[in-house]
Amino acid sequence: MRISRFRDNAAHATFELNLAPMMDMFVSIIPFMMLSVSFMQIMLIDVPLPVPVSQALADDRAQTKREVAISIKMENKLGFAIDVKDERGRNTRLSVGKIGSDFDYVGLHKKLVEVKQRFPKVFRVELNPDDSVDYKSIVQAMDASRSIEKNDPKIMIDKTESPLLFPDVILSNVMG
Repeated sequence: MRISRFRDNAAHATFELNLAPMMDMFVSIIPFMMLSVSFMQIMLIDVPLPVPVSQALADDRAQTKREVAISIKMENKLGFAIDVKDERGRNTRLSVGKIGSDFDYVGLHKKLVEVKQRFPKVFRVELNPDDSVDYKSIVQAMDASRSIEKNDPKIMIDKTESPLLFPDVILSNVMG
């Protein structure tokens, strides 16, 4: 009687599990998932700003009402016109003409350095390109206004040299 009981339990304990459907599912899902994943490499270079510069940048970004407003008008015919409204409400216009048929980005940068020397704690500039100005020219104007170059005079904020010119460039009249 003991032997028959053992055989009944052994028959129930051994069974075959068909894994072929599960393997088929993995074979079809894994390539789909591999193809749908976007492989992207993001690299950050952490460049710490001096504390007075980063504090001045944070203060400038937190302002809702601007005492000093700097606006760059970009026209295909004339070049750049930089309008500076200071804290007293006076408007100053600086102009940078074109060199032949190209914009003078070096001249724009030099004029913006002069403006930055007058207002070292201002980091925002408004760029107003005409409708006929192409995207590449807009990007080059933004690049010319963002950082200090080696040959530029030093911009001091609370006795600390600033590597930034106008990093916050706002495009004001660009439509899709």
